[in-house]
Amino acid sequence: MRLCLGLRVIHLWSFDPGETTGWCHLSIHDGEVGVFNCGEADHQGIGNLLFDNPALKAAVSKRDVVETVFVVEKFIMQSKISQSPWSLETTGLIRYFAVQNQITLDDVQKPSEVKNLIKNEVIQRAGLYIPGKGHAMDAVRHALYFLIVKKGLLKGCLRA
Repeated sequence: MRLCLGLRVIHLWSFDPGETTGWCHLSIHDGEVGVFNCGEADHQGIGNLLFDNPALKAAVSKRDVVETVFVVEKFIMQSKISQSPWSLETTGLIRYFAVQNQITLDDVQKPSEVKNLIKNEVIQRAGLYIPGKGHAMDAVRHALYFLIVKKGLLKGCLRA
């Protein structure tokens, strides 16, 4: 899949935080998706993914040629007291890592706007769909939304 980015490399990490957090990593180089990984983890697993990740450390250390971006679903508390603060805690962990490593953070994606545009068919057309991994696919959904809406890439995936 050709993306027309020029010579820059983008490492995009997207997260759908919760008790089980979906995550996705896309690396795009010279207009081609070079790396695609995704999965699901608990809060501690996300911490390990951030702080013990050689690929992420390598990308951050090459900021002159690599654009590293974190995308996180915007979590809005529906009540004053959350019995499950996982989304807030995981978002805070991701935000802390981003600030400490000078990583661009896009955390304004609302779940409804993303799900309305990036349906499972869009993920399938992009060649990134993995059945049975709902949380991970939500993270992929956020990554694709960022690439399509913010970067103007992969718009062909929206068409049937």
